[in-house]
Amino acid sequence: MLTGRALLPLIALPVAGCGGPGVDGKADESVKRLDARDRAAAQVLVELEEASRDEDTERLCRRVYVYKGTTARCERAFKTSLERAQIVSVEVEDVRLRGDTAVAEANVTTVDADDRRRTSRYTFRLIKRDMRWRVELLQ
Repeated sequence: MLTGRALLPLIALPVAGCGGPGVDGKADESVKRLDARDRAAAQVLVELEEASRDEDTERLCRRVYVYKGTTARCERAFKTSLERAQIVSVEVEDVRLRGDTAVAEANVTTVDADDRRRTSRYTFRLIKRDMRWRVELLQ
């Protein structure tokens, strides 16, 4: 079963758009530095950062992640995760394509409820479904 805790490092509400300490999202700029094929796959991480900023759990569940289960269950899990931590930036470092799959390495900065910042390196598995790149949610 997928819990909010499992989603914690993957999504959140960026602080910069909410009056908190100014850490701007980095996904868009970092993705622009990639070559065109890699950029197409990594664009979903820009959408991840934006949807997190907007607390848009529906967008996270329908457009960003591949989620096995109901949309309502997915949205509840993401809402719980958003309450625990906030992503302030996703800086994409590398993308490796293999057909309709890709692996993206990114530095993800989060802020918890106590305003503690943490940057960690994450590996995102991306898959192309219905002509669109999405993040595979590992359970």
